[in-house]
Amino acid sequence: MPRSKRLSCGVQAQTNPETGINALLDVAMTTGFDFIVVPLAHPLRALRNPAAKGDAAFARADLDLYSGDWSSSVVGQISSTVQTQLDSADPAERIKAQEMFEQDTAWASHISLPAVVLPLTVAPVAADAKAPRSIANLARVLSNFLNSTLSMTVWVRVTATPMAGEPSSTEANAPVTTRAQDSWELWNTLRTLCGYNGRLAVALELPDNLPSPQSLARWKGEPVKGLFCLSSSFLTNNKGFPVLSKRHQLVVREFLEFGTQVVVDCGSNQFISPPDAKAAASAAAQASPSGKGKGKGKAAQFVDNTTTPTTIYENHLQYIGHLFDTLPALDEATRASSSFEDSLQAPLQPLMDNLESATYEVFERDPVKYAQYGRAVELALEDRVPESERATRETVIMVVGAGRGPLVQAALEAAERANCKVKVYAVEKNPNAVATLLVRKNEEWLDSVEIIESDMRAWNPPALADILVSELLGSFGDNELSPECLDGAQRLLKPDGVSIPSKYTSYLAPLSSQKLYIEVRNQYVHFSPPDERKAFETPYVVLLKNAAITNPPVPVFTFEHPNRAAKIDNSRYTSVTFTAPHNTTLHGFAGYFDTVLYKDVMLSIVPDTFSTGMFSWFPILFPFKQPVSVKADETIEIHVWRNCTREKVWYEWTCTSPISLPIHNPGGRSYYIGL
Repeated sequence: MPRSKRLSCGVQAQTNPETGINALLDVAMTTGFDFIVVPLAHPLRALRNPAAKGDAAFARADLDLYSGDWSSSVVGQISSTVQTQLDSADPAERIKAQEMFEQDTAWASHISLPAVVLPLTVAPVAADAKAPRSIANLARVLSNFLNSTLSMTVWVRVTATPMAGEPSSTEANAPVTTRAQDSWELWNTLRTLCGYNGRLAVALELPDNLPSPQSLARWKGEPVKGLFCLSSSFLTNNKGFPVLSKRHQLVVREFLEFGTQVVVDCGSNQFISPPDAKAAASAAAQASPSGKGKGKGKAAQFVDNTTTPTTIYENHLQYIGHLFDTLPALDEATRASSSFEDSLQAPLQPLMDNLESATYEVFERDPVKYAQYGRAVELALEDRVPESERATRETVIMVVGAGRGPLVQAALEAAERANCKVKVYAVEKNPNAVATLLVRKNEEWLDSVEIIESDMRAWNPPALADILVSELLGSFGDNELSPECLDGAQRLLKPDGVSIPSKYTSYLAPLSSQKLYIEVRNQYVHFSPPDERKAFETPYVVLLKNAAITNPPVPVFTFEHPNRAAKIDNSRYTSVTFTAPHNTTLHGFAGYFDTVLYKDVMLSIVPDTFSTGMFSWFPILFPFKQPVSVKADETIEIHVWRNCTREKVWYEWTCTSPISLPIHNPGGRSYYIGL
């Protein structure tokens, strides 16, 4: 999700049984927190016993707060014993744990909580253990709940731990008889058993001692809705205020960029206690239908049970706010594209469809692309025309696929900088774009530009071009038929003519993203009739945010222009291999491209060589029909085909290691680009 416009920060604290949740919410909201995280069961009770006469209620009364407060300002926490006892070897414990879970979640549904927190403890296991502890029954009970409710989200709270094989900070010089479970592995097992339910999310707890950056990077591809910062992780600076270590700051900032909510966890020894408990209960009981609603007074304050009452957590909130306020300012490119983050878009069909005005407008706002194109045309003019002939010798530039004219304008400005006389032909098949081109010719360009309404492959020019300029590239380089279009148009070019671009290469990299996997799965409803197979056999253009790229991208296909081969064949096949750096789950692969416009003038969406500030292209996602679990050091092998007929071009893809998947999109049955 994109960065939020404002910080959302909650607090987790124990409530005093005498003052209750109303006083806790009162002081939390007064302090500036947005919500509270509290146990669903009453602090003095756990499991309801209907058979016992006079048995006290297991939870607080729903009349303690207004319904709007429950549904917007409270997140409930399920008892931490539930998740361990649900997979106990003792049947009685399992039954009791299931009853507690069902009791808590039924109550949470009754009071319309937006989310509940389910702690998932990462317990030590034997150092030589071959498998993690079983959580199958927990997953069954949780899955039943998720499939019985339509709105509530479950935040699975896990501590960020070192990945398998990575030593923890306490293992440095000691004999290793036990090791901590990898919390990502536990989460991965749970979400898989629950069928990748879209309302199952992560509440990631940052421990005092953080694991390696590599371990933390895996969580970038997971649906982390809440980031829990322990009060014990805060240090005290020389002015007496709480601060986080540099590493903690970096991690918090990264998740704030994702729009993640932060929760300050006061710890088990923190609770709410007023200077006078009875006075606080009375002060907080003035504003609800029952007389037990949220108060507006200052009666309740967060304190440690060994200290004098003080609102110390206001400083923690202010510090998290400082981290949010000092995030790097969003540049124009980021602001322009932020609404597209993790949003699936169908790739363009440039020959089958005419682009709409709004699409042209987005492309034309790019401050980098047309500057680079202009620079490429300028260098090409300087190389082709001797300085002594530039004022008299006319150079023919053909802009094929001219759209509304940004490349025409860039070419004219380049000619002016190079002091070259040029004649520009703007070739465009879209009659709606041609209308705009004609207006610009009559009002701006005059006789220096000729407008041609035609498919570039069919037009017969009055003269051949010195420079052929096009912007037919897609997110995977060749996926908008640039090879086929330019091969058909290169007859317009002189034998020694220049094509801009002259070369482009596609790249791919393995990708892990639960969010995108679920988004693809949900696309089936957009096909007629609804078809999940087509959803997973269609590539999507997407600005990657909530995704983890496991390995650096590698080259796939390269095309060069003009193509002087005696027999041109634009079909391609390649297989690429990677070594998994750690245990992970793959959901497909991300595609990128770079292009050589002319000599050393380039454009790139490959992460390591990205053209900073450019937003004309986002990466492309080739999804897998099923998630692929990969162990550290295993080989990942991906195969990609580009197939061509006279009528269409399509991609096929698969994975053959560590497991084999079916060929995706055989024969272009689900997706193709029409010629």
